[in-house]
Amino acid sequence: MALSPDTGPVPVATGMWSRIARAHLDAVLADTSVAPRLVILGSARSGKSVLLRRIETRLRSGIDGSTDPLRSAVYRTRFVDDAHLLNDSEIDELDAHLDIEGTGLVLSGRTWPRSERLRSLVHRLEPGNPAIVLGHLDERDILTRLQAAGRVIPPECVSALVTMCGSVAWLIMEALTSHGDGRCDDPSHERVSRALGEIVAERLRTIDPDVAASVIRISLGASARGEDEIAHGHAEGLLRRSGQSIPVVRAAVLTATPATDIIELLDGDEAPLQAPDLVESLGDVTDARLARALITHAEAIAPEDADRALELFEAARAAGGDAVEIAMHTSRLAWDRGEIEEAASIIDALTLRVDDPHHDAAVDLSGSIWAARGYIGVSAASYRAHEVRDPLVRTHGAIAAFAAGNPNPLRESLDTLKDTYDVPTTRSVSSRLLLRGLASSLSATPTAALDELIRASDTYTDSRETGPAPEVPAVIAALTAVACGELAEAHAILRDALRRGHGGPWARVRLLLWAAWVSVHLQLPDETTARLSEIDANPTPPRGRDLLLRDAVILAFARRYGASGELPALWEQIRDDVRRVEPDLFSLHALAEFVVAAAQLGEASRFDGALASFRHVLAGLGNPPLWSAHLIWALFQRAVVGGDLVEADEAARELAALPQHTPMIQALSAAATAWLRTRQDRSVDTSVVTDAVQRLAACGLAWDAARLAHLGAAHVRSRKGSAELLALAHALHPNVELAPDLDRPQPVRTDAVLSAREKEVAVLVLDGKTYAEIGEKIFISPRTAEHHIARIRRRLGATSRADLMAKLRSIVESDDETD
Repeated sequence: MALSPDTGPVPVATGMWSRIARAHLDAVLADTSVAPRLVILGSARSGKSVLLRRIETRLRSGIDGSTDPLRSAVYRTRFVDDAHLLNDSEIDELDAHLDIEGTGLVLSGRTWPRSERLRSLVHRLEPGNPAIVLGHLDERDILTRLQAAGRVIPPECVSALVTMCGSVAWLIMEALTSHGDGRCDDPSHERVSRALGEIVAERLRTIDPDVAASVIRISLGASARGEDEIAHGHAEGLLRRSGQSIPVVRAAVLTATPATDIIELLDGDEAPLQAPDLVESLGDVTDARLARALITHAEAIAPEDADRALELFEAARAAGGDAVEIAMHTSRLAWDRGEIEEAASIIDALTLRVDDPHHDAAVDLSGSIWAARGYIGVSAASYRAHEVRDPLVRTHGAIAAFAAGNPNPLRESLDTLKDTYDVPTTRSVSSRLLLRGLASSLSATPTAALDELIRASDTYTDSRETGPAPEVPAVIAALTAVACGELAEAHAILRDALRRGHGGPWARVRLLLWAAWVSVHLQLPDETTARLSEIDANPTPPRGRDLLLRDAVILAFARRYGASGELPALWEQIRDDVRRVEPDLFSLHALAEFVVAAAQLGEASRFDGALASFRHVLAGLGNPPLWSAHLIWALFQRAVVGGDLVEADEAARELAALPQHTPMIQALSAAATAWLRTRQDRSVDTSVVTDAVQRLAACGLAWDAARLAHLGAAHVRSRKGSAELLALAHALHPNVELAPDLDRPQPVRTDAVLSAREKEVAVLVLDGKTYAEIGEKIFISPRTAEHHIARIRRRLGATSRADLMAKLRSIVESDDETD
């Protein structure tokens, strides 16, 4: 016997059941000779009682009108409603009834409360037929029912009502009644929402006060206090089974709950974390408790929803919250999102006393903003100008001063930090390791510095510190690894920092940029491109020091992998960015890329001012070998690319004079010596060049190593040695011949013929002589010497000084071979 489809209108008193409920009913009624044993469960007003009565009526009447076959089964079956209200003796009686063979029991009740005896009785009924659970309807259930009843409600309206009611059956039936059939004249369904709101509000007034209070709390966003609270709210049809609020119930709660009660809830221990429409419901209420609660909630959601957090902070300000505290929060949010100027504008408007609880945080953010802008000296001065009590902020001030060339605050902070904490914290240990590592990097034997800084980076990550800083420990550790010649270690440090969220959201772009820089030097072009793509996807474009570093990565990539005509166009776009950033120790590698590229493009002197500033920074630190070597190497490469052998020789001598305590310094010194010998001596031994090449490659400078091998191949004595070096060059970097690098000989125009006097001038130019020295040597004026060189440049078609020097060298060496 199947349960035939319901027909007619859909009044509230009539049940509406899901497809699976109907399928189970059909199965139960298929064999009418057996007394049914069945459980019907559902929330309040879900149609349990209606279904119970309908089953009983169908069994009594029978499909064919006969009563004898059915009567015996029906008479042996008991139909019990509101089973959740049964006491133990009544349950025991029903349990005994089931002991009689052939008896049936159809039990209907709410899902909660359920005593252990009732649970046992339900469990006894379920093996015969699975429980029929009512209370949840989807769009298909409703549209099918409406079609069977001959009713027409637009599908889009049904969908909106299902969402509004959270798929809760009794609310949907009320909504359908309120909506009515035919064309919808209220697309927003505000009328239905108001009608349901009145019904919900009345239900909340009539149910158990404790349950009503729980529903109100949860509907406003608070967490449930346990499974029983959720179960009771769901049993009343006012919460989803998951414990989530129902939209129309929440709207009713917001409308009916006095503002003072909402504020009490917000101010409690279990306040809601996200309530998008909660603030709007309070209007223009000014209350310190409301402001405090809104600040607390904004802090909690800021990492996931910064826009909503800003709205809550603004609402807190309107509610009378502390203006300074809110300003600090909003400036931190701007900083975390990379909106440096927005953060600066907020901080600049604050005037804080030393005893203000936000003083140190404001100093830290201000100093970090200046560092991010690329003004590390101003950052250091900002920290130094304020009396700071927080040891972490003092550490940040010491880092800024160190990068600007002043190690004294670092040493002072290290001494202070020793006595600051009786019990070490993760953050304090990280600060101590960082300061010790930087101090060690200044010594003549800095081998311990890297170990200290790696530990500082790891413990900083473990501390989950996400606040502003002039530089994060992972970057400092990675730069030290590069300086030591351990680029693979730098790569691992940055990869781990990115994976573990080192420094928080704001630090990610910084870490990605340095990871891209290391990747391009480790010859990982795909990884470099992926890092740059992630950076470009960031809604806030890099600026200040980050823009300089991004430019340096792109420049390095173009030199190594770009097409021959790509570099000059790129150079026009980015070359002036260097002048917008104050040189500091941590931007040395970025500037070095610009220095060498400038020499390639005939602008070798463009960054003399920046190089002088770097010299000043290093001098302030005592010219530490670990940090000085890369500046000297940049100067050496600039001289080689520009054909200035005198400057190259000076840089090579300076590298050789450094204490040779790290693999990087040893490699750079050996490479500089070998490089010069290939330029000055055609009888260079292959093993000398090979050794220097391998040292550079071992330190992660494969591109420089490939260039040296390629150059050396043209100058070693034997053809076999030349072939070996060429093979080594291509193994180190396949693009060594194609990359836009102008320090190797360029093709000379076939129609270019120099006069004897011009060749004489060419030899002197290659020797590094000035116009005055050339004139004195061959008895002409400096101006005439300049004219000779200009004419030679035009005749050879040289595009830059580097190109000119390479072509002159090719001509002079060709003449030497002829002689």
